[in-house]
Amino acid sequence: MNEEVVKLFQGIDIPKEDLEECGFTKKAFQVYNHIGKLFSVERVFEIGTRRGYSLIAISKDNNVKSILSCDDESYIPETQKVAEMNLRTSGYYQDARFLSMSSHEEALKDILDKEEPFDYIHIDGDHDKPGVILDLELCLPYLKQKGIMVVDDFEYIIDVKEATREFAAKYNLGMVVIQSYRGTAILQRRG
Repeated sequence: MNEEVVKLFQGIDIPKEDLEECGFTKKAFQVYNHIGKLFSVERVFEIGTRRGYSLIAISKDNNVKSILSCDDESYIPETQKVAEMNLRTSGYYQDARFLSMSSHEEALKDILDKEEPFDYIHIDGDHDKPGVILDLELCLPYLKQKGIMVVDDFEYIIDVKEATREFAAKYNLGMVVIQSYRGTAILQRRG
């Protein structure tokens, strides 16, 4: 792992193996950070937070004012606590809430119903086709008209690619794929 990548997460004690395992490279950091700038992201919702690296990248030196994060913690116990600590250590002190729950729980929809729409929704949760579709269907009603949904692992996992393509076609969404470590798809409503 390149020391340069570790420096991007200044002040955070991140094991190199962890960044390698989740595929977080300098390019991935730059992609998410640039998306934050390009789309003037202020409100973020993320499914599948893990340790919060993408949240750090999207918020670093950008105008993000509010983050809502959801992770069922099945992969890493207490990952939401770690993600919040990492985000705060990176210098983000705005509103951030970390929910330890599955994106498929009805309670999440109740929480989202009370939220204002999001500029940016990041999907990196369930990676089987039905799970990806459920996450995309859940999120679309909470996306601002000019907001974007970013789907991670688009090129890496065939179910993610198929589900995302079918969803984009069903709702006539524009889609751009960025060649990052595992592929990143950006979806946006047309018009």
